[in-house]
Amino acid sequence: MGNLMSYPLQPEIISYHRPQDYNSFGERKNIPKEENVIEKLHYAHLEEVFASRQNSNTRRKLLDVSDEEYAKKFPHWSPAEISNFKAQFLIFDSNRDGILDFIEMNSVLDEFGESSKPNERWRCFNSMDIDHSGTVDFEEFLIVISRLQRADKKDPVEENILNIVTRGARQVAKLRNMSVSQQIADGLF
Repeated sequence: MGNLMSYPLQPEIISYHRPQDYNSFGERKNIPKEENVIEKLHYAHLEEVFASRQNSNTRRKLLDVSDEEYAKKFPHWSPAEISNFKAQFLIFDSNRDGILDFIEMNSVLDEFGESSKPNERWRCFNSMDIDHSGTVDFEEFLIVISRLQRADKKDPVEENILNIVTRGARQVAKLRNMSVSQQIADGLF
């Protein structure tokens, strides 16, 4: 009958927790917070980050505010164009928290071969971060793209960001207008 195994193989379970935190049945032991060193370190060094991310309603705002409402704030774009920018923003937002931070902006620029210096990128990011929160939300993203589209003279990093965003938005629009059979024929599935 060939080389078929007569018993089921079980994959090795990957766990990011210490084995001593669990009993022999795989249930988590009741460990006081003082004894769990990893959690203690996280809270000691990242408490501000956790608090700002938990208090941020940016993710909700990104999903709850309709494209039509954004189109009212940005009348030079249609709701469909806003939707394309939103899709582009979500692609850039690698950790899916509804905001772009400096690391995510760097990874996008690196991925597209942009070769600016870190101080130029910081300057660009700080100009994008209108409310000085250390992150760029979707509305700030739209404000910056709108400003860059209307500007005659642009910073090289900002110009590259604008090119990446507008190219991506065009590609999203093109995909939305293609039928499923066209997408399959073009090898997109």
